[in-house]
Amino acid sequence: MTSADRTVRVFSLVLFGFELQMLRLHLLQTASHLHAVLLAESTITFQGGAKPAHLTEALARGSVPMAHKLRVAVVPPEELRQRCGALMQKGGYRAARCVETHQRAHLFRILFEVAGANDVALLCDVDEIAKPHTLQQLQRAPPFGPNGSAPHKVVLEAVDYKFGVHCAMRAPWTGLHAYSVGFLRAERSKIEDANGAAQWRLQVFSAPRLTDAGWHFSSFGTPQELKTKLSTWGHANLFDEALY
Repeated sequence: MTSADRTVRVFSLVLFGFELQMLRLHLLQTASHLHAVLLAESTITFQGGAKPAHLTEALARGSVPMAHKLRVAVVPPEELRQRCGALMQKGGYRAARCVETHQRAHLFRILFEVAGANDVALLCDVDEIAKPHTLQQLQRAPPFGPNGSAPHKVVLEAVDYKFGVHCAMRAPWTGLHAYSVGFLRAERSKIEDANGAAQWRLQVFSAPRLTDAGWHFSSFGTPQELKTKLSTWGHANLFDEALY
């Protein structure tokens, strides 16, 4: 086996909504250490409301750093309404979970086209940012078994900031996960079918962990940006529009 055969590539799979400034920070910190960044967006929110294709428009303006590393899937709103419309009418967390699952399925399809079994897939949101030394460690010494054998996953413990860097939580954030692509390939039929239960089973909380591995910049921005996030994305179950 040559050294090229042993090269491990790290791919980041990111769901994008509207936070362009956070995406710029994310890319400037991570993209130079990644083989590619796979992003999904749509022209509807997780709750079914219309929105611009912010990322696609920013790429057309040439205002996104490291654009040569990006592959973007624009998920048709018709597809999301067909699959999640009944839940969107009710709103809340289940609608968000349905849309998130189907958008992530598009990212998995791109991943399986370009990644090998011994590569690494990092599943994250825009505000979940792996530290450069973590990405280098995943590339040099990935903590997975060969060709998708156990262990399949590692949790990247991140410093959890809320509303600004002045407010760090005591407990680390554990929503940033790295997977063996070989393992994801073994689950391919379920994942590509946008099986929410199958994707949720990937969240194995007994997985090994890397400490001090990233940052979570939650709910940063202006009050209006925070309101937009809480009322239209996965946090909508925590937010009552009538109170604001």
